[in-house]
Amino acid sequence: MRLILPLLMTFVAVTSMYGQADDKRLAEIQKASKKEVTDTKWISGGGIGLDLAQLLLINPQIGAGQNRIGIGGLVNVFGNYKSGKFGWDNIGSLQLSIQKIGSDNPFQKSLDVLKYDTKGTYQISGKWNAGILGSLRSQLTPTYANGLLGPVLSGESGNIVSKFLAPGIIEIAPGIEYKHSEHFSVFFSPLNYKLITISDQNVANLSKGAFGTDPVDPNN
Repeated sequence: MRLILPLLMTFVAVTSMYGQADDKRLAEIQKASKKEVTDTKWISGGGIGLDLAQLLLINPQIGAGQNRIGIGGLVNVFGNYKSGKFGWDNIGSLQLSIQKIGSDNPFQKSLDVLKYDTKGTYQISGKWNAGILGSLRSQLTPTYANGLLGPVLSGESGNIVSKFLAPGIIEIAPGIEYKHSEHFSVFFSPLNYKLITISDQNVANLSKGAFGTDPVDPNN
């Protein structure tokens, strides 16, 4: 009993010493990480995702549909700037996918979405910021009639029904932001300006007013 008690006290003392050392090291790591975030004005990152989907029907009932295979991907990038009361957040994404329905049909484009959102803010009081939102919506690659990946006839550009900045949707909205935390905020805007631009007149003519623009008579 005389031998066990000193050994037990020694074990408790060593455990306590290691625990204090671990707590001290953890505090140093947390302090260094906070300093790094404070000193870094730009924070950037991104992600990528791939999607593969297939529908195979064996001896289907009438009206059950056709076989389908789809391939797609998504890319997201962001860059946020912070200096004093001023903040600037940017995020961009590109989503592309193609699909083939049935055995006799060619591959078609099923999704082509290009997005860019930006937000500039200035802290006015506590968690309240004054700011302005901006966004751009368009696509990356040309879209041909019936969603085909190329023109029906080689070199026939008239089959393009949409492409990059045709149309391009630009929105601007000033307002007030309530930023509860780095991961949650609400933006209030009393008004919004929306502009639809078509960089190709042929696309505007083929759209027949679908994008809010009038076709032009080539004879005039």
